[in-house]
Amino acid sequence: MAQVEETICLAKKTDRGDWAVPRGLVPRLTNKYQKYVETLKPITDFEDLRHYQVEMVKNAWQRLEDVGVALWQAATGAGKSRIMGKLAAELAKNGYTVVMSALQLDLVYQMLDFAKIYAKDADVLKRIHGVTIQTLYSRLFKRRIEETVHDSEERQYYKYYADETPRVNEMVWEVLDRSDVAFFLDEAHHAPAETVWKLAQRIGYGAALRVGATATPEREDGHDLKIFAAFGDVVPPAVKSSDLIRWGFAVPVEIRVVTAPRCSYQEKCRGTSGASEYACIRKTLAECEERNKLAVQLAQMSEKPFLVITQLVEHAKLVGKMMKSAGLNVEVVTGAVKGETRQEIYGKLRRRAIDGIIATQLADEGLDIPELRTGIFLLSGKSRTRIRQRVGRFVRPAEGKSIAVVYDIYDKDVPFFDDHFQQRLEIYKTEPEWRITWWK
Repeated sequence: MAQVEETICLAKKTDRGDWAVPRGLVPRLTNKYQKYVETLKPITDFEDLRHYQVEMVKNAWQRLEDVGVALWQAATGAGKSRIMGKLAAELAKNGYTVVMSALQLDLVYQMLDFAKIYAKDADVLKRIHGVTIQTLYSRLFKRRIEETVHDSEERQYYKYYADETPRVNEMVWEVLDRSDVAFFLDEAHHAPAETVWKLAQRIGYGAALRVGATATPEREDGHDLKIFAAFGDVVPPAVKSSDLIRWGFAVPVEIRVVTAPRCSYQEKCRGTSGASEYACIRKTLAECEERNKLAVQLAQMSEKPFLVITQLVEHAKLVGKMMKSAGLNVEVVTGAVKGETRQEIYGKLRRRAIDGIIATQLADEGLDIPELRTGIFLLSGKSRTRIRQRVGRFVRPAEGKSIAVVYDIYDKDVPFFDDHFQQRLEIYKTEPEWRITWWK
């Protein structure tokens, strides 16, 4: 008989013969808590926090005491970096060494900036460190993170940020194995990735407090449970985009569905099926002149600045070239554009020195430019995580901005792409304050 590893809901049998359950899933299995932390001092100062942020911090503090993990669900614009910084400062005041991490250096620095505001004391601030996941992984496991992943898109994502490593105080490496460490992860929906999961179990030998934040605690691969295993169930209140719009912390969104011109793919893709057919059709759509002209026309008529998102690097370059030829002042941002140059481009966008940018899906996370008025989704997928974050790029309030407009290009009756649009449509409908209109 073949040997079968016994794993039930991520619980594993120990050498003693009993079962070990991931810390984050304990509340799902029992209503009884064995206090994970006995010594946390109550938080009494909630200055500069919005009403829901106060509740999130209070409830996360209680969850850390009970289980040692806490997970926030907060839509783009809810202030995840602020509440992460606040909690990091409070833990540092309680003697913890805090490691604040994300895949993007920008997000790490955002969290650190708020931690500095709330720490106030220099000695407290010395206990708070910012480091990218890539730096953590390569230092602790002596291997580059992008070399360990199998999914091509995920590999591109890691590689995109591989050079984005801050200068880390060497002291942090000396304390990662202690029990008085807290590990923070922004965009915690990446927790199920083997590399991130491995890190979470490594820091403090798995005993470190863990705090995660994400707008979307759900994944297309069905590995949502690993997010909750690592960081626990969502701490109330879960804040959606529509909540922020109703409370006045975000602008309303209008999703304008635009039917794309017919692009002939049948001859080119005859004889293909499955993934090969999908790749062939996608390439055909990306090269379709009439379809790309539609994107140019939408950009010309739209309020500036705008952001165009596509799946393919070559498509981004092609559309960028067409927009420049049409007189639009645009920049193209792909994985080949280094971090310093990206920041210069984003600065131009904030100052409205350019009309817009054309980017790959890597712009779905970590892009914080409230000045964006218009989005054009030229080649989109069906991911619940990506779609919500993508629309979230446009809802941040800015001076003179009363509404955000997003154009979703709909390839009617095209295999794969029609189905993907229908799934995106269902996601849009989950947000009551996202208005959907149909354009011809």
